[in-house]
Parts: sequence; C-alpha cells; structure tokens
Amino acid sequence: MEIEHHRTLARPPERVWQALNDPDVLCACAPGCESVERLQPDYFVAHLRARAGPIQARVEGTIRIVDPEPPSQYTLAFAASGRAFGQAEGRTYVQIHEAGSGSRIAYRVAVTVTGRVARMGQSVINRVAMRLMDRFFDRLDERLRGEA
Repeated sequence: MEIEHHRTLARPPERVWQALNDPDVLCACAPGCESVERLQPDYFVAHLRARAGPIQARVEGTIRIVDPEPPSQYTLAFAASGRAFGQAEGRTYVQIHEAGSGSRIAYRVAVTVTGRVARMGQSVINRVAMRLMDRFFDRLDERLRGEA
C-alpha cells in the first residue's frame, strides 16, 4: 500500500519539526496512542489501541528516524504488530517546507500489511490509514495553533 498526501500547518518549519520529534506531542496527536517513548535520539517505541473495521487490538510499534535533515525532511522506518491485528512494516517520507507564515508537510507512506488486518482489503486499509493521518494532523495543527 502506498499513500501520498500533504497538509498545511499554522507554524513555521522549525516548530513543526520539533513537534514531530517530541514523544509527548506525537502521543497526544496520534489516535489511540497510549505511550511513545524515546529510547535513543533516533528510535521510539509506541503502544496504541488500533481499530480497522471490525478489528480492534493493542499494537506495539517501533519508529526509527533515518537520514534526518532538520528542519526540512526525514524518513521514518516503522514496524508494528498486534496479536489480533497482524503486522505492518514500512517507511514514511516526510518533507517540511515554509508556506507563508506556516508550513506545508508532504508525506508518502509505503507500507506492507500482513495478518488479519490485511484480509480486509486494500481500499478499506487505505481509507482507515487516511482517516488516522487526517486526525493526527488535525490534532497537531490544533495543538500548534494553541501555542501561538
């Protein structure tokens, strides 16, 4: 599965970069997030409750920052699994550009999903993934606007 999208946020690239690298902000903005812990400067572990269609499960995931170029781009390598959910593994390519007084974030997610969730079909998985990403960025934008 591959998804490509972009969003405009209310704060400059430097602040967006900081927020996207702050475990507390990530957890507050990610739907279903229970915890995000930074184990190394470029390595996080996350726990969340995920729902995709009729499947609901607790999921544990890892995120590794690859090739960072602050505050403009990086790649996130991730893997997640949940007993009732299945597995997901992939990469997210993120670019942050100045856009007026804010920032434009362009991202491309390439992920392979296996297990129970994969049986739901590509179109359902894509809809769920887009909805989760939209919620994440809505919450992030709201949080950043509250700082202004």
